[in-house]
Amino acid sequence: MARILILEDETESRKALEKMVRDISADITVDAAADLASARLLLGSAVSFDLFLLDVNLKPEKPGDLSGICFAEEIRRKRQYEFTPLVMVTSVSGMEMEAYRKLHCYQY
Repeated sequence: MARILILEDETESRKALEKMVRDISADITVDAAADLASARLLLGSAVSFDLFLLDVNLKPEKPGDLSGICFAEEIRRKRQYEFTPLVMVTSVSGMEMEAYRKLHCYQY
């Protein structure tokens, strides 16, 4: 059985990602977070994740929710997730370069 953590602040996008993943197999457990604080709680829990789907841009009006890329860096600092696949997702066209610029979590 695989376990996936989804971090997506937009409700409809999060629900769509959850549905797509669950439709792949009944053997996949999905944990979804709408903000960075919830994702951090899940990451610190006793469960272990096999894949992360992370939104590139989170709502800037929430303190600390600047980028899923920052959360990806937090994940990588945990030894157990050193090689776990991370997939960055976005619904905004042209976000690839923006994500690249924010790679080191600079505030914008």
